[in-house]
Amino acid sequence: MKKFLLLSLVFALPLYGLFAYCYIFFQFNYMTGDLGRIGEIPFGREYGRALVNNYLSDNYTVNYTEDKNARNYTIFSFGDSFSGAEIAGYQNYIGHILGDSVLNVRNNDAVGLLNAGFFDAKKTKFVVIQRGERKFISALLHLDFDKIASTEGEAPPENSFKKRPIADEDTIGYRAFHFGRISTWVKSKIGRTAVKEAKLGINAFSHKERGNQLYFYKEDLDFTRYQPHEIERAKANLIRLHEKFVEKGICLIYVVAADKYDVYSEFIVNNPYPENHTLDYFSDLSQENWFVNTKDLLQHKVREGCLDVYKINDTHWSYIGHQLVAEEIVRKKIIIHDL
Repeated sequence: MKKFLLLSLVFALPLYGLFAYCYIFFQFNYMTGDLGRIGEIPFGREYGRALVNNYLSDNYTVNYTEDKNARNYTIFSFGDSFSGAEIAGYQNYIGHILGDSVLNVRNNDAVGLLNAGFFDAKKTKFVVIQRGERKFISALLHLDFDKIASTEGEAPPENSFKKRPIADEDTIGYRAFHFGRISTWVKSKIGRTAVKEAKLGINAFSHKERGNQLYFYKEDLDFTRYQPHEIERAKANLIRLHEKFVEKGICLIYVVAADKYDVYSEFIVNNPYPENHTLDYFSDLSQENWFVNTKDLLQHKVREGCLDVYKINDTHWSYIGHQLVAEEIVRKKIIIHDL
């Protein structure tokens, strides 16, 4: 009997070890949103589910790879991860407002496609180009106005439209045995997280426990790498980009998706981080009908007490932010059309 118990203990030790491992790395605390996953922050499922309950019931956004030749769309969008929200995204709200589907092209080379006659063949009248604030200066500085892009296929998307469960629920394999996730967990425990946190003087999110906490990606603070002369050159390229579309008879609206930190920074209590003045260089363009500075638009709504303009657990807008941006885009489009 004693020998049997010892053998049982020997064979049971690996199981106990596996149990301890899974207890540490596989807990149902739900690291939802990109910031939750990057920083191993348990935001729970309820917040995401509450937002999803407010989504529109149908989707007016069509991806180019899914419908290349079915019909000519008058509204096209180009963008990064902010343009990948599909049913909760600004394109869907534009489609609902205007009663026409928006064709989203997962290719950031709008200039190359313009030069290749892509929009002429499609009889396009309205193009939205969206860029996130932390990368839009670099994108403008590297524009090749003479490039001719292939219209046969699309470049690999900067943002994947990979489907996720409603509340970004983790799987057993991911939670317990995904090396990248384990590495991130360890880094978060020793303070090497890529997610910054700050306390707000207002409630800005509907999350029950963290409504006055701001979480943002560390790269939101990289704006200091640009010199004033680089920003001015980027601005000149932006104006030239607009002119190229006008020459083709296409209404272009350029949307800068402000970084989350930039929008909420004025509400941080005893803010230890520098202020981002990058978009101040574009303040005169904000009066133009073809340029949308979402910082001005969305920060104003936060001041008014609007919750969840951005998602607390994510770097991106919630459906609320997408709707506000869509309404501003449509407003500018109507003004341009009436000129």
